[in-house]
Amino acid sequence: MPEIRIGGVADTGFTEFKASTACYRIVFKIRRLVTIPVLKWEERLDGTVVAGEGWNITATPVKDPFARVVTATVTGGQTLLTLTPGTWTVAETVKSGWTPVTPPTVTRVVDQYANGGAVNPIVFKNREPACHPQITVTKVGYGHDANGEQEALGTLAGFKFTVSRADKTAPSITKVTMGDGRAVFDGLRPGVYKVTETVPSGWKILTPNPATVVLMDCEQVEVTVENEELIGQLRIYGHKWFKAWEKPYKGTLVGLAGWEITAKLVGTDVMTTTVTDALGAYEFTAEQLKLAEMGFPGATIEVCEADRDHWIHVTPKCVTVKFPYPVPADYTGVKVDFTNVQDPPLPGAAVGSAPVAAGGACSTYHTVVAGDTLAKIAGKYGVSMGSLISANGIRNADVIYRGQQLCVR
Repeated sequence: MPEIRIGGVADTGFTEFKASTACYRIVFKIRRLVTIPVLKWEERLDGTVVAGEGWNITATPVKDPFARVVTATVTGGQTLLTLTPGTWTVAETVKSGWTPVTPPTVTRVVDQYANGGAVNPIVFKNREPACHPQITVTKVGYGHDANGEQEALGTLAGFKFTVSRADKTAPSITKVTMGDGRAVFDGLRPGVYKVTETVPSGWKILTPNPATVVLMDCEQVEVTVENEELIGQLRIYGHKWFKAWEKPYKGTLVGLAGWEITAKLVGTDVMTTTVTDALGAYEFTAEQLKLAEMGFPGATIEVCEADRDHWIHVTPKCVTVKFPYPVPADYTGVKVDFTNVQDPPLPGAAVGSAPVAAGGACSTYHTVVAGDTLAKIAGKYGVSMGSLISANGIRNADVIYRGQQLCVR
């Protein structure tokens, strides 16, 4: 074997020669290995560069049947290729989405007779992919248990959400939550976005709608939207009104405070009461009716206002209501209003005193009871309504009050 020079590596082997009168030609090939450094740079979107990591480099010999393909992986921005003299094609494997800044494939001639010293590196540089922020919407629902307490249902599919830019420079995107309760909005650009839910019937949203999301750089933002499933409200509510009939307030409705309202389950003696507030409003809440054992679907309830002296019912004293069965999710209860007018005493007379008959003495007096009307009273005594009106100075034939004494001539 000849002497090996300039850092080469000699491959040796053994073989046998058959006896022959001809000559054998023996060839020795010396491989000199040359180390070529490879540098890898990654360019960020802002123009800055960092050392590459995890890139694969391949060197392929050109028309050299004795050389083999060499591969290496970049670590810390560099790697080394150990090559034999000759012509090589050196290529990087470009990662998906990255853009080569320098050619991804170069040709390098390795000269075995080159002087020793520093070897120029092969440099590859790529620009990172343009990033796209992402908004992931997760839909969480809540229901109610048998006691009316909130119960978590988990993530829900089939709810519609729309993502739109606040500056309106891009079309809005609408998606529906998938089986995992999520809707992913990707491919967005940095900016301010509004996330809006189309709230379906029977649900109440618990979180802000729309929600504002600010996307910067390549952010991936999670937005959780919570909804509560509505249940029908088995309640009775309303107002107690006083209707003025004298000018200048004739016809005006004013709320009356402290008026007792009673609810009774039809067919039983079960009842509960409440009192109107300062504005004349009252309510039998679902809790109150449930405690009274009358707050259930299909219940029929009689709601009555209390009688008071010198107050005349304009609306019925009692109203019968029935709760639906089944109860719709958007059911808000039954509204029952009561209206009364007050019968003022005759000028100069005390309330409850016998009236002074006009045009003659009274043959008898009648004390008004609940349900009386002038027509009914006139028929009872065989007199005309006109005579009752005249004898008692009645200004409104439709207004008499319980306990009032009427002169009958």
